Amino acid sequence: MSTLQPTEDPLVPSKKDALPKPQTGAVVAAIRALLSGETIVDANDRRSIADAVAFLDAPTHNLPDLARHASSIGELMAYGLSDPSVDALNMHLQMLLCVHHIAAAEQGLAQVPPDLEGVRHSVTCALDFSSSYFKDNNDDSFLNQARALQARLEQL
Repeated sequence: MSTLQPTEDPLVPSKKDALPKPQTGAVVAAIRALLSGETIVDANDRRSIADAVAFLDAPTHNLPDLARHASSIGELMAYGLSDPSVDALNMHLQMLLCVHHIAAAEQGLAQVPPDLEGVRHSVTCALDFSSSYFKDNNDDSFLNQARALQARLEQL
């Protein structure tokens, strides 16, 4: 069962789906408060975080932009930047990556004939990102949906 229609924005979860809802406003507000203080000293770190917030304010369908911001924030966290608002930003970006790849797989399956190569790629990415999201958030909703898409693909 598809949760996103092919005409919907893959970066914005559908109002009717049962997946976690991103709290964009709360994440953006928390990050802006963080950036207004002196917690983040490094100018490059501040710029990376500010760029990711700007992306959340005006998300695009551009997967490389989304992936770049997610990677950048992930790197900051890997190098020791620890703050609850940065964790929330990272979680939000991971969520958007899951939604994007799940929607892309569903769109590929909806084509006649299905775009099997594109679906395989999207399902693989959805499984990777949703597994990471599950490990970080103990929420298997994306992982379950990615597994369901994998099962549909295997039946073709």
